[in-house]
Amino acid sequence: MILAVAAPAAVGAPVILQNATATATQSGFSISQTIDGNLGGPGVVNGWAIHDLIGDITDETAVYETQTDVGGPGGAALTFTLTQNFGSSITVGRFRLSITGDDRANFADGLNDVTANWIALAPATALATGGATLTIQTDASILASGASPAITVYTVAAWTDMTRITGIRIEMLEDASLPASGPGRASNGNLVLQEFAVDAINFPDPPNADFDGNGTVDGDDLTRWRTNFGSGATHMEGNANDYQDADVDGADFLLWQRQLGGPPPVTGAASVPEPGALAMALLFGGGLAFISRRRYDSTPR
Repeated sequence: MILAVAAPAAVGAPVILQNATATATQSGFSISQTIDGNLGGPGVVNGWAIHDLIGDITDETAVYETQTDVGGPGGAALTFTLTQNFGSSITVGRFRLSITGDDRANFADGLNDVTANWIALAPATALATGGATLTIQTDASILASGASPAITVYTVAAWTDMTRITGIRIEMLEDASLPASGPGRASNGNLVLQEFAVDAINFPDPPNADFDGNGTVDGDDLTRWRTNFGSGATHMEGNANDYQDADVDGADFLLWQRQLGGPPPVTGAASVPEPGALAMALLFGGGLAFISRRRYDSTPR
């Protein structure tokens, strides 16, 4: 007998999501059910599925508004939980998470409106229960491979320096490695996402790359970062975002690069994302990335 899998304990405070909107949803399911608190279970018709009567399963997108703004002066750490308890390995194959700070009146109106100024998140970690392997791709998407458990829960962690998050997007993406090219792991590429949850820790202060404390971000600070890369932990050793992690890494270099030549940000001032940071963030293992239709049948196929 297969039992439903409970989501792991989340990190941070729950983010209340509203106005769930999708480009397409299979009949009998509803994208709004992914935020109703019901974790579903084997065979339970609840959540988001994307199959139709003519077998058209392709990329689909869902978006949500945050009920209140997410992010402190120093940004936020986000934990995403994707609960998939329907059974029969009808799970998510490839997906990507993004955020926006656009006015809530301009997207997620419940009528397939998923357009906004989205910024793709570079995941820091991506884990799955049941033995599946989640691999972070160069475009910030996440691809499932290996074991294909009947039910599973995905947990993804990321951080951002955005100070006002008003919306979350999840894209379900096709991939040649998936059955029928996905985007799900069912034999025909379908998926059922029964619950989608977000938790957040808002950071009170912006990152600070003035490691020697002389009031200017300069080459001396880079020297400290280089000397302690991979071994240091404190701000004085080159950890610009020491309230987020306890190591001197590539994310700290990106923050030094953004602040070079000026004074460090003061509390309450947000750092500005740098174009093209996705490739560098993935290279160094952290950081912020920059980056319509119809459905019918009620039974996942």
